[in-house]
Amino acid sequence: MCFVTFPIFDIHRSVIQVTFILNQLSMIRNLLCGLSLFCALSSFGQSDVYLKISHKLGGSDFSYNVQATNDVGNDFKTTRLEYYIAEIAIIHDGGQITEVDSTWLLVDAGNYTNVMLGNFNISTLEGVRMSVGVEATVNHNDPTLWPTSHPLAPQWPSMHWGWLAGYRFVCMEGKSGTSFNQDFQIHALEDKNYHTLTINTAGVSSGSDITSELNGDYAQALSGIDVSSGLIEHSGSNEAASLLLNFAQKVFTSIEGNPSLSATEEELPEFEIFPNPCVGQFSIQMPGNSFGAMQSEIYNALGQVVLNGAVRSKDRIEVQGLDNGVYYVRLLNGSQSATKTIIVHH
Repeated sequence: MCFVTFPIFDIHRSVIQVTFILNQLSMIRNLLCGLSLFCALSSFGQSDVYLKISHKLGGSDFSYNVQATNDVGNDFKTTRLEYYIAEIAIIHDGGQITEVDSTWLLVDAGNYTNVMLGNFNISTLEGVRMSVGVEATVNHNDPTLWPTSHPLAPQWPSMHWGWLAGYRFVCMEGKSGTSFNQDFQIHALEDKNYHTLTINTAGVSSGSDITSELNGDYAQALSGIDVSSGLIEHSGSNEAASLLLNFAQKVFTSIEGNPSLSATEEELPEFEIFPNPCVGQFSIQMPGNSFGAMQSEIYNALGQVVLNGAVRSKDRIEVQGLDNGVYYVRLLNGSQSATKTIIVHH
């Protein structure tokens, strides 16, 4: 009988070698998995975000020296229309607000407007917040301190009134009258007319880019303003103040047709909402005790009013009948208003 023997030592060494190789393969696999996860997480939600404004005159595309009519029946032609946009913020992913720091836009309605705001960790766009004009903390600075290419640097024609009043927030000029032989000029300015507005929009996605697309209808800028006999108003009052209020409330809509919800925080102090997110109800808190009954309006993401009624500070507002999502709470006290975002999550 013949026996074949294998050295125990060689078998043991082989087992060790196989175990070592398997461990190395496992480490490589884990390393590759971790690297893939890191790449996925680092790129998740990163999007280039743009703000696009399509310039309109009623139902037509805007163009200089084209006839249009405002809501009081005045025919007019625009020869100049420039305005500032400041303090832009993006509303996204369940009501989160991301500020676009140190960004000012000088918009010329005669030029194409599509500006990259930056690269942000955003998955779902829900709205954009912006202000027409230049904020008070910057409005009275020396324009010559900005680089020559900056929107706040000296412009021609001028967009700056002087250190005391600051920048012209909107300059709108043109011709009016039956034969368009009358001149109108409205240069609107002053801190008191600095309005903030919010527009609900899902925007347009293309690859990793997200564009907040707005329409600007400048026939609405002259809403309620009589220019039939010409008009010269360079100030922060009268028709100039009305023009800026129209920009906040009537000029801008989303491509979905959602209106702007304007808020002038200097007029109506900012209020608080708690809890936020809320389940079935929430309360509002106004600063101090000087505010009585106010009108409340709650808008959905389509800009539709889903709840409204009278409310006082610390009153509870029932939202059990609303679907989960982002809503906008607007408080009105006479001509004053302010708007905040709330998340309903049952």
